Amino acid sequence: MTDSPKTPNRLPSLWELLSESWSLYKLKFWPLMAVGGLGGVITLMAGLLPFSCAFLAWLGFGYSNLWLWGLSGLISISAVLWAITWVQVALMETSLDESGSIEAFSVYREAWKKTAPFSWVCLLAFLSAIGGIYLLVFPGIFLAFALAFAPFVCLVENRTGLNALERSLAYVHGRWMAIAGRLVFISIAAWILSKIPILGILSGIFTVPFALVFTTVLYSKLRQAPEPEPFPHGRGFLIATFTAFLIPALLAFRLAALWPQIHAEFQREAGPFLSSQLGSGFK
Repeated sequence: MTDSPKTPNRLPSLWELLSESWSLYKLKFWPLMAVGGLGGVITLMAGLLPFSCAFLAWLGFGYSNLWLWGLSGLISISAVLWAITWVQVALMETSLDESGSIEAFSVYREAWKKTAPFSWVCLLAFLSAIGGIYLLVFPGIFLAFALAFAPFVCLVENRTGLNALERSLAYVHGRWMAIAGRLVFISIAAWILSKIPILGILSGIFTVPFALVFTTVLYSKLRQAPEPEPFPHGRGFLIATFTAFLIPALLAFRLAALWPQIHAEFQREAGPFLSSQLGSGFK
């Protein structure tokens, strides 16, 4: 996506976003369908190929071993996860494209180069949001929306790692409620449509691309606004969420250390009661 002239720092209304997203959605629907369809084939092949190799080894040479099937399963899962990420990058690149003409195979060739940094950014965003849950829940809820644009930052602005997360934090700084409300609306709308009898099964084919286009438009509006102010202590906040994973680890170690005492106390308190019940009530 090319740079656009900076516009006043006003977040478009929900109706304005929906209207612009609908226009862009109609323009990009078939390219998104083509890229998504090819992605389905890629993902299916990635999952089946390792098992097919193991099956041919068994069929052709009579070789079968538990480690062979276990290894093929591990490779299959890894390949599917990578393929899914590759498809996500290709779909986002299609949604971000402004040329008006995009070809599925070419977009996948370009997306391949960005899959590794994209995966890293998504992993960091996910871990940061989960870590925020350990910090009294609310930081995790905040980060779930505040880091929603980190993948776009990675693809469009070529920022990786914590730099992409910090940039996303800056975009939502001072307007988190407005942005979260718009993202929640589009998510709830897609969920409601998925519950329609019969049609709900197929609704994802239409709602998922629209939600992607909607988020793309929202990101483009944030990027067109004047340069955002950095989120206060953004990097320190993010690092704190990663270190929050020590909380359940410390609790687990503490529980393991206290387990002999807990077990002995349980036997002392519950032992007589269980003996009496087993001896009388359950005959």
